[in-house]
Amino acid sequence: MELTPERQFLAEQVAAEFVHGMFPSFRMPAFVACPNDCCAQAVLSAITLAAGRNGVATEVIDLRPAPAELLDGVTQRLCGFYGRSEGEEAPPRRVLALDGFDLLEGPENDAPTYPFRS
Repeated sequence: MELTPERQFLAEQVAAEFVHGMFPSFRMPAFVACPNDCCAQAVLSAITLAAGRNGVATEVIDLRPAPAELLDGVTQRLCGFYGRSEGEEAPPRRVLALDGFDLLEGPENDAPTYPFRS
């Protein structure tokens, strides 16, 4: 599927919602659903470009092979961010794009996974 100029513009508008205002100082987690892989890739590319203009790297983490297990690893990385000792350097800021997060929906995945679900 070819990405039309209209869809590219839409992807850039969506990216602007992720990278705006006080970015990179503050950004609440957000969820985006795309109708197909082409649109999802366009949105991820637009977010990566917008974040890069602010000096922030984007890391895409594909949760699809094992969503719960891979999300546990992401959660562990985030928990360590605020648990730094005095004088310890903060990890570099980055956008974490979790591809396949929607696969965690359903009764078999109801257990809390801090900080994403409670």
